[in-house]
Amino acid sequence: MALKLKRPESALLTTKEAASFLSLSEKTLVMDRHKAARKGATLQFPYIKFGTTVRYKRSDLEALIDASRVE
Repeated sequence: MALKLKRPESALLTTKEAASFLSLSEKTLVMDRHKAARKGATLQFPYIKFGTTVRYKRSDLEALIDASRVE
């Protein structure tokens, strides 16, 4: 079941909303953040952090999808 977003298209998404948008698990996004923080690796999924609050820009995720397209 798809998660219904209650925010405008350009809004910031929670980890749960971003995972649903990308059809991934929340754990995938959390592990990506932790891996980059620990090992200095490049983030696959860019995010914004306000204190302990993490958000994903929908437009960043859409750009990632477009850049990942294989033709």
